[in-house]
Amino acid sequence: MGNITFLNTGKKIGIVLTMLSVITLTGCSSKGEKSVEPAKLVEFEQTISVKKRWSTRVGMGLGNRFVGISPAVTERYVYAGDANGRLVALDRESGKQLWKMKTGDSISSGINASYNMVAYGTENGEIVVRNAEDGVELWRSEVRSEILAVPQLSTKIVLVQTIDGHLYGLDRETGKRRWVYDTNVPVLTLRGTSSPVIVKQIALAGFANGKLIAINLADGIPVWEKQAALPTGRSELERIVDLDGDFWVKDSIVYAATYQGKLVAIDIPTGRLIWQRDLSSSAGVVEKYGSLYIPDSDGFIRALNADNGSEIWQQTSLEARKLSAVAVIDEYLVVGDYRGYLHWLSRKDGSFVGRVRIDEKGIRAKPIVKGNTVYVQGSSGALVALELVAKNIVPKQLHISGKRRYLK
Repeated sequence: MGNITFLNTGKKIGIVLTMLSVITLTGCSSKGEKSVEPAKLVEFEQTISVKKRWSTRVGMGLGNRFVGISPAVTERYVYAGDANGRLVALDRESGKQLWKMKTGDSISSGINASYNMVAYGTENGEIVVRNAEDGVELWRSEVRSEILAVPQLSTKIVLVQTIDGHLYGLDRETGKRRWVYDTNVPVLTLRGTSSPVIVKQIALAGFANGKLIAINLADGIPVWEKQAALPTGRSELERIVDLDGDFWVKDSIVYAATYQGKLVAIDIPTGRLIWQRDLSSSAGVVEKYGSLYIPDSDGFIRALNADNGSEIWQQTSLEARKLSAVAVIDEYLVVGDYRGYLHWLSRKDGSFVGRVRIDEKGIRAKPIVKGNTVYVQGSSGALVALELVAKNIVPKQLHISGKRRYLK
């Protein structure tokens, strides 16, 4: 089992920044602290068995672009793309290819699929919607700047959030603009955008200024605005409080975390702050059975009580390994890292139960869980479907069928 501790630390890891959405800085540390060397992987007894249902490659992956293109998984299909505009539709169960195409777009957002539509954003500031059955383009609409957030589809509206602090409500059938909300973006921000969430007739969106907003989906009028974190410090670097990680909605509560700020729980109907605690994260938060799971900016994975934010456990053995967001499958958490390993942890105590290497170029996109299968897309384009088939076993090595290149 890895190092599990309940102690707090103040260390920060390397981040990627954008200044005025033009200049990208890499390898920076916040608060004037030095970058931490990525932790070496610890040895442990593997206690689960995983089967590779299928694997494929989606184009050239991300190339040298700092984006996180996640696949869309529906009841029947998986839709995936690469940064060069290749788009593919696969059967979810078998991985059999249904169609593929070269779109000519520089895809920069994750893929979304719903209502027989497939949607994605581009670095040139276009939202593209295609027919899910054959990939034929239905419409495209131009917005002001690059789209990193996953577009959201509803019965009438497509939500598109851009890196410059704008949220657009577009007509789902035509792409015509219905409304737009804009907010001020700081001079220096992390390169990333949380994806908006639709809750009944409300759209929730987070921005680089640390603000979380609720907007009426029909007309774009704000219902409430909440400052999830306030900038502190003298330098622009110290004052970064981006709300970049995807937030989580459970019943009438939204949970959201900011970089160098706080994790907050907010009542959706009223905007009332239920609780908050100091925590820095740009990876996003998930909830399961009353517990929140979140990788912080140090690379520590934390489990917290959803009722009050109190800490349950903390796994520190993946420090500075540039973790993806966490996904929950059955009794376990799965999270990717910069070397392409997919780590499986117990939800109960954070101990390691399995590890599989997916892509030597790393995993930036959040793993997607559907039933007992995890769908993972790596940075070089490797796309793998892994099925959890056995628990509480003690093999010498995590069992997974298929080529050895996916193993440690």
